[in-house]
Amino acid sequence: MSDLETFVWLAALAPTVWPEVEAGFRAGMVPAAVLERVRTSHLRPGQPRMLPAAAGAPMDVIRRAQSAGLQPMTRLDEDYPVLLSAIPDPPPLLWIRGSRSALSRPAVAIVGARAASHYALTVAERLA
Repeated sequence: MSDLETFVWLAALAPTVWPEVEAGFRAGMVPAAVLERVRTSHLRPGQPRMLPAAAGAPMDVIRRAQSAGLQPMTRLDEDYPVLLSAIPDPPPLLWIRGSRSALSRPAVAIVGARAASHYALTVAERLA
């Protein structure tokens, strides 16, 4: 399995496991070793060693993403966003459309809420 396929599996894990994934990378582990460590650390006695369910096999996910014009950026890529890598649980894999360098420039993001107040909606509209 390629490193990119391994990253697809890692990204399919529950985000609650991502701090453990990140700890493996910070310890210098290769992607396959990180995946194996996470898989085995979350097994109950007698539980089969299975990979997490993803939206198809990793190569299918990669092909679909690339046919949609997306390019992968893994946690180990040199141009992975520095500020994102500083959080305890950065996503192991990002899918990007457009310029990768845009991720290193200053930006503003607006994060939605299911039950935003009238004030929050007004402020978000003004900022946008």
